[in-house]
Amino acid sequence: MSSFCILREICYHDTAFSSFERVFVAYLSRIFFLFFLMPLLPGCGESQKQEKKSGLVVVNVLDEELYNDCHIQGSVNIPFEKVDELADTIDKDAAVVIYCSNYQCTSSEYAAKKLCAKGFSNVCVYEAGMAEWYQQGLPVEGEQQKAYLKKSSPQLSQGGTSDIPVISTRELAQKMKVSSKLATVAA
Repeated sequence: MSSFCILREICYHDTAFSSFERVFVAYLSRIFFLFFLMPLLPGCGESQKQEKKSGLVVVNVLDEELYNDCHIQGSVNIPFEKVDELADTIDKDAAVVIYCSNYQCTSSEYAAKKLCAKGFSNVCVYEAGMAEWYQQGLPVEGEQQKAYLKKSSPQLSQGGTSDIPVISTRELAQKMKVSSKLATVAA
């Protein structure tokens, strides 16, 4: 029995303690239980520990509005501005594929470089982005109302300046199919 429980028992049975002191001791014993004992119980406090994403993690770095409008089925949204702070939600050994809107968007490459700098070793970029995935008729989620989804976006010339691997639409669809991120993919 903890010292708080013993003190509480003494307070309730000893008439020398005022009702305020009894309430205060009861309050302290609850605080002690919540912060010190409850996390030790199986299943308690687990909601506070977020399990890191592992396996294949497909990350959309567009802002929340664009992500909600249309994103690759099974992908997660980590807006470019929050990559540094949310990188800890991903296992560093996971296979991470980062994408943004289309070939003209460079956010995916910069986000990939940030993850590599944080120690991620298996990061690649899907440069074709959401627009090409949508245009290929591959599984997406969202309302699909934004104009950029329907516009043709030519691939920029490969300058070879980045050491981040680039993945094609077909390769990403195949990886997602193998990892069961997509129900059905016509790769």
